[in-house]
Amino acid sequence: MIKKEYRSVFAEIGMTDKEINEKIQAAVQEFFYSENRLYHETADDMAYIEDTGNNDIRTEGMSYGMMLCVQLDMRPQFDRLWKWAKKYMYMTGGENEGYFAWSCRTNGEKNAHGPAPDGEEFFAMALLFASHRWGDGDGIYDYSHEARELLHACIHKGENGRPGAPMWNRENKLILFGPGCDFTDASYHLPHFYTLFAEWAYEEDKAFYAAAAEASRRYLAAACHPVSGMSPEHAFRQKSKRLNTEHSAAFLSVICYFLSVTRRSCRSRLRLRLCSRAGCQRLCISTGEHLRCRLSICRKRQEPCRSCG
Repeated sequence: MIKKEYRSVFAEIGMTDKEINEKIQAAVQEFFYSENRLYHETADDMAYIEDTGNNDIRTEGMSYGMMLCVQLDMRPQFDRLWKWAKKYMYMTGGENEGYFAWSCRTNGEKNAHGPAPDGEEFFAMALLFASHRWGDGDGIYDYSHEARELLHACIHKGENGRPGAPMWNRENKLILFGPGCDFTDASYHLPHFYTLFAEWAYEEDKAFYAAAAEASRRYLAAACHPVSGMSPEHAFRQKSKRLNTEHSAAFLSVICYFLSVTRRSCRSRLRLRLCSRAGCQRLCISTGEHLRCRLSICRKRQEPCRSCG
């Protein structure tokens, strides 16, 4: 039985229904209709979500936008986004046919011809939600058919003469960083989606997605740090981590900034550095000697640093 009532964290902290609705509508107005909007309508009943940091259109933004629209019952906006994605991002030939180009220019020209699996996951889930909320239409608006075809491609590409590679490792059932890669990305793991894919995908694909849900839950439990909850950016199918140290340092810098604005007395004493101990592979944050507050992550073993200071 699929749960149809969901908790409201806003309500749990004491907000009234009126306050919650006003907060949501304010966000919609800001991101869809204000002068600072991310949502832009184009000709032929289409629209896109802009990545303002890179001035391009990405599958993650488009699919997240569709998810927002279906949850807020914004069907015209949903259909506009989906039509743009299908026209400009969907690939009909080559090894990545059946997938979506992860980045396009605002005029629809593709910046790349490779897909990013998080976009495909969110496209499929948003389409299945749309099917259940509004019913299926014709052509590209036959939401459930579009979702099932996409989910089928994600695990069967490379079979029976179809070109390309799947987005999931067919042996261990883990989603990959990209088709044909030998490693995964923790941020792509959405086991709660896979549980629903196992309910709504083509019959022959249901067992795979049920197994993928279990595999992803096991992976996240193994990959995430038991203290910080952080995970490496990449990991192989074994438990060894494939950590991008440049990105890890950048992420720790963000933590540094957060600590600097929340612990004002330490602002001038924040440091991000490598441990000076011989052979140590740790990136350390120190937030002030007088508070003795430190966070450090081992680049080798992803464990707290207890010996360096």
